[in-house]
Amino acid sequence: MVDLWAANFVLPLRIIFFENKIEEIRLFDVTTQRSKENIQEAKIIPASIEKQTPLALNRNGSGFAEYFPKNTLIFWDIDVKETVKSNEFSDFKQVENVLLPAHETFNFGAQDLPSFNGKFTLFLEELETWIKEKYKIYLYAQNRQEEERLSALLEEKKPEISLPIFIGPLVNGFLLPEMKLVIITGNDIFARYKIHYRLPKFRSGGILEHLSEIQPSDYIVHEQYGIGIYRGLRHLLIENKYADFLSLEYKGGDKLYVPITDFRLVQKYIGPQGHRPRIYSLDGISWERLKQKIKESLYNFARELLQVYAQRQILPAYSFPPDSYIEKEFAASFPYEETPDQAKAIEEVKTDLISSKPMDRVVIGDVGYGKTEVAMRAGLKVALAGKQVALLVPTTILAEQHYRTFTERFKEYPVNIEMLSRFRTKREQEKILSDLKNGLIDIIIGTHRLLQKDIGFKDLGLVVIDEEHRFGVGAKEKLKKLRFSVDTLTLSATPIPRTLSMTLSGLREVSVIETPPEGRLPIETCISIHNDGIIKKAVLSELNRGGQVFYVHNRIETILTVINRLKNFLPEIKFGLAHGQMSARELEKTMHKFLTGEYAVLVSTSIIESGLDLPRVNTLIVENAEEFGLAQLYQLRGRIGRGDQKAYCYLFYNRDTQLTESALKRLQALTEFTSLGSGMRLALRDLEIRGAGNVLGPQQHGFIGELGYDLYCRLLEEEVKKLRGETVSKEKEPLFDFPLEAHLPENYIPVSSIRIIFYKRILSVSSTKELKEMKDELLDRFGKIPEPTENLFSLAELRILAKKLMIKEIKSKKSLRGGLEISFFPEANIDREKIKRFTENYRGKVFFLQEKFLHLNLHNFPQERTIFFLTKYLLNLLENSKI
Repeated sequence: MVDLWAANFVLPLRIIFFENKIEEIRLFDVTTQRSKENIQEAKIIPASIEKQTPLALNRNGSGFAEYFPKNTLIFWDIDVKETVKSNEFSDFKQVENVLLPAHETFNFGAQDLPSFNGKFTLFLEELETWIKEKYKIYLYAQNRQEEERLSALLEEKKPEISLPIFIGPLVNGFLLPEMKLVIITGNDIFARYKIHYRLPKFRSGGILEHLSEIQPSDYIVHEQYGIGIYRGLRHLLIENKYADFLSLEYKGGDKLYVPITDFRLVQKYIGPQGHRPRIYSLDGISWERLKQKIKESLYNFARELLQVYAQRQILPAYSFPPDSYIEKEFAASFPYEETPDQAKAIEEVKTDLISSKPMDRVVIGDVGYGKTEVAMRAGLKVALAGKQVALLVPTTILAEQHYRTFTERFKEYPVNIEMLSRFRTKREQEKILSDLKNGLIDIIIGTHRLLQKDIGFKDLGLVVIDEEHRFGVGAKEKLKKLRFSVDTLTLSATPIPRTLSMTLSGLREVSVIETPPEGRLPIETCISIHNDGIIKKAVLSELNRGGQVFYVHNRIETILTVINRLKNFLPEIKFGLAHGQMSARELEKTMHKFLTGEYAVLVSTSIIESGLDLPRVNTLIVENAEEFGLAQLYQLRGRIGRGDQKAYCYLFYNRDTQLTESALKRLQALTEFTSLGSGMRLALRDLEIRGAGNVLGPQQHGFIGELGYDLYCRLLEEEVKKLRGETVSKEKEPLFDFPLEAHLPENYIPVSSIRIIFYKRILSVSSTKELKEMKDELLDRFGKIPEPTENLFSLAELRILAKKLMIKEIKSKKSLRGGLEISFFPEANIDREKIKRFTENYRGKVFFLQEKFLHLNLHNFPQERTIFFLTKYLLNLLENSKI
């Protein structure tokens, strides 16, 4: 089997050989590695050929025209045709000199459409006129969701008009009076502020489910023995059978070999970046003590959260009305396609507002994932009901950015928006405070200044908090009190782990927007020794296309020297300076000037504002990149590439620095821009743990470091269940101890980390259907399944049956001369009399002993027949006994 990705194929090819003959050619998905379709032939072209002529390859290669379909129409410019041997195009239809001279113009009589200023009623009036005058009308939506919104608005306002809606990337329409033709788009109706063209579906990131990869020297967590070091997968001969074991090292160099079938007891240690966990000894005493201490703390933490949740449930709250016509129009004017997560978050927030219980919802998602739109939809609903909205942000510069975004989005709607910040004069602030008290302001945006005593509202209905974890202790206490009296929506740009959001779902309402917006181009990342020539070219290239640049130098004592050096070869450029020792006012002024374009390049330490969305900044230059952690670099790089421009990241390391292997790996991980490698997933998980700390608080963040993230989440979930009165039952896992060589051979799947992933997947399936799908996948990806792997699948099927029957153990007994003994868990609800009657059909092969054990007399059976008989017997037992 050979996999290759030819330059002329969208999908990679999988070629199946039988000896030296090709049996099959398949196209396969690079993400899932599964085959998608079979093809009969594949013409593979070289990735590059030297000394190519303009339109023809060298004489040993194929002609350029061979790649054109037979019905291709060739348009020739005379000058080009003379430089190319055009005889190879003789089989095609050809048109020469198609461009008209400048003085020969033709007027099609096209006219601009009238302006509707976002008013759907004006569009409907014009539509009726066109219909009366018998115009052909073509209405275009950008995407399926916009089509549905336009259909709903037409159905609501003019049900008698049947107008087909097409989907296409048309920004603006036009009128052709002579042809009685109208082409109109959603953008023409709603006068959107900007349309972004949909680009090819590149993904700069992916949804993070779990981290399966484990490499030698990684820290691991064993549920019974604690944190140790993974030393690799070992293939050992135990009692005349080979099996794979996880080799773990503990304090003092002690070794623990864990059978791969017990992998559930072992998790990769995931903790805060840079945290070196304690290595435990194999006695397990201190580990158990730590777990017990943290369990008690988790119980108190979960109880406090549940009490707050219960108190809120009994408080009355204003019930907002369902969506009005204006809200539907506002939703229809959204210029992007909502991601499924974003649409779900909007629906959840609206449901909370309509209910009679006070809302306390957290919406989590990265910058640019659409949290602000969720807040705007909620804000409009509240404002239209005659109540006020307060949007709290941690910094003045963020307040200004939100103010610009809100005023632009709401400019055609009856909503009055204001901002209270230090950029307002004293007189302006006094007028804003007066208008706020008199109810003349619908949405107020500001920092913690909005929490001060002199601030009064006429009728506050909703508080939106952006990045709450960045507020001070005093502000957080005030916000906590607010939650009992008014609907609250919190926005967070730091992701949290999905499993944690599920655990918290009964304690706080959580909406997670984790689907990245489609269409973002991947960020091109370059790693190089420090080079002023490249820096000059990168800066000028960005400025020439109207953009701005972040320049990161992480040492405050030498940052001014860096600016002076840059000015030597970029004298005409205006540089801004930002670092942590500047006062808050100085920092805000600098960021304000950068935001408004007064500075072209911002030279700063790593304190670049994490919440800012600056679509004009599309080049990032990092000095001494080897000194940064992977998550830090990932976050820094996330500051660019927010708009529809291609973004560039330059990571420079010092010429005199000898890069360590780990530093080089960190930098190389960032070049994986279209899919996430394990290094990048690790960076994302580190960000998620920071997010967990933001939601849970600093003490819980510390516990994650001590236990590892996976075990922490499991213990938290157990404590929450206890408090709710739910049964906390650990999953009963059957044990198997009988001679069977069941493993994934190294010559079948050579990469040990991939073998571990498949072990986990095969031994975690919960149905025979899943098992069959897994088998098909192995066959598809790696070819014919060897006998030890077939045995592994048989073992997995046995595990499924054993769990349903509440079997505790199946083991070989010497006293039975190769037979097997089956024991049940004490709580197994089995009808013993029924089993006795059933086993009479297997007289001489199976007998019941001491009301607890089943003995299978299989000493004359070969190994492969033993597993077959056992599986068949347990299937029949499941069907014929009451469990």
